[in-house]
Amino acid sequence: MIYKEICINHSKTGINRNWTCTKADKLNEFVKKYQNKEVELYTSYYDFHKDLKTHLETHNCMTDFKGDYILNEIILDIDLLFDTYDDLLKIVKYHIDFIIDELNCNKNQIKPYFSGTGFHIHIPNIFDFKPSNDLPLMVRKKLLSLFPRCDTIYNNYSLIRLPNTWNRKSKLYKIPLSINEITNMNIDEIKFLAKKPRLNFE
Repeated sequence: MIYKEICINHSKTGINRNWTCTKADKLNEFVKKYQNKEVELYTSYYDFHKDLKTHLETHNCMTDFKGDYILNEIILDIDLLFDTYDDLLKIVKYHIDFIIDELNCNKNQIKPYFSGTGFHIHIPNIFDFKPSNDLPLMVRKKLLSLFPRCDTIYNNYSLIRLPNTWNRKSKLYKIPLSINEITNMNIDEIKFLAKKPRLNFE
C-alpha cells in the first residue's frame, strides 16, 4: 500500500502541515472534499510505505525517518522568475521537446499542468529510481543536472500542489493541459481555463 503526505493551506489560518498522510488512491477524495473552497491542497513529492504513517503518528515530523522514499512520478516545477509569460511558455515547450527527443519519453506519458502561477510537467519515473532512504539526494542530483531551470522540489520534505486545486496567489486553479494547448495557446487563454477546475479533462 502506497501512502502520501497531505497538507492544507487555508486562506485565513495559513498552512497546516500537521504531518498526516493518506493512502495514495484516496487523494481524489481529499481533493473533492475541499473543491471550490479557498483552500490550497498539497501532497508529498514522494510516495511512501505504511511506515511513514507510523513515523508521523509518533514523531509528528519527517525528522529521522528511516524508511524508503518512493518515486512513481517525476514532477518538474517551472516558475515565473525574471521571465515574461511568453518566455516561460517557450521554456516549458523546450523542456517537453527535450523529454521527448533526448530522454525518449513517450509523448502520451507527459502531463503538463498550469499551476496557477507557473507550470508543472509530470512524467513517469523514466530513470528507474529505486526506493531507498537516500532517494531524494539521487533525484536532486540527476534532475538538477538535466533541468537546472526547474525549481528544486526534490528534498525529502517537499510538497507539490495537487491537480484541480486552488492557488491563493493567483486565484486560479492548477489545471491539466494538453501538449497541443501548451504549444498553441497564450497565457491569457490558459489563465481563462484555470478559472475553474478541469475535472473531466482527458
